[in-house]
Amino acid sequence: MTLPNFYIVGAGRCGSTSLYAYCRLHPQIGMSHLKEPNYFVFRDERPPLGGPGVARARRLAVRSARTYDRLFAAVAGRPVIGEASVNYVRFPRVCRAIREATPGARLVIVLRQPVDRAYSSFLRKRREGLEPCERFEEAWADHERRAAGNWWHCMHKGKSLYHAQVRPYVEAFPAEQIHVVLSEEFRRDPPRTMAEVFSFLGVDPEPARRCNQLHHEGGEIRSWLLRQLWHGTTGLRAALAPAAPLPLRGRLFPILASRRGVWSGNPPLAPEPRERFTRELRDDILRLQDLIGRDLTLWLRTAGS
Repeated sequence: MTLPNFYIVGAGRCGSTSLYAYCRLHPQIGMSHLKEPNYFVFRDERPPLGGPGVARARRLAVRSARTYDRLFAAVAGRPVIGEASVNYVRFPRVCRAIREATPGARLVIVLRQPVDRAYSSFLRKRREGLEPCERFEEAWADHERRAAGNWWHCMHKGKSLYHAQVRPYVEAFPAEQIHVVLSEEFRRDPPRTMAEVFSFLGVDPEPARRCNQLHHEGGEIRSWLLRQLWHGTTGLRAALAPAAPLPLRGRLFPILASRRGVWSGNPPLAPEPRERFTRELRDDILRLQDLIGRDLTLWLRTAGS
């Protein structure tokens, strides 16, 4: 069985789509042709996940070892083989499973200012019809109930509490096998960030010079007609996806994005709740800073710190 020796394990809404796309372009890196297979989550799902959309997530996940192996059939001979499932960082059991299966694997964790990440997640889940609250502040306040129900989607605050999620990986893997990417630096200078990632993976960093445009993972389809069709067929697409050939799954939106068919029209989060929620997460941010050895004071500045 072909297993990855490189994983993008988290976090969502931080730039993982661009990171995955750029790695796919590198001639020495073979990425699974399906992003977010979530194999190590759903192959042994315990405790059961809940919340809106979890049944769909189960249908879309790769759950068998045979199917997971097929994701890498076309790239099996390359020196670096990887996949990207950003929810891996949420689960300590996934960390243990990856460590057991591939102890020498290299891990990339991409992180973003946590309130910005949570707000981006909220907007996306509202577009997908999964977020029950109309206001971000209401969804944030609903965190404890969602955590108790082990929600798969809409864990906006929970997925932004990075310290508890990253710590098992830091403890399980040697420091030289973990590379943390800060979304803010990635957006400011994609070629430099990708050169660092490629060097970390032990491949030629030169192709990073062409990594100069982030993919619009947080945007919306520009055409009104296509947008209505896309969101109106979510359930149908989820039901049909398991029957589709693996290389075709999940490809339509990336194709639209690569052809500039999307726009980023999200309303910004008001300064007051952003600063208030950032203050609420201050201790978690400082613990993470100590854990990964990176200066995260930029994340705190808007909170008067």
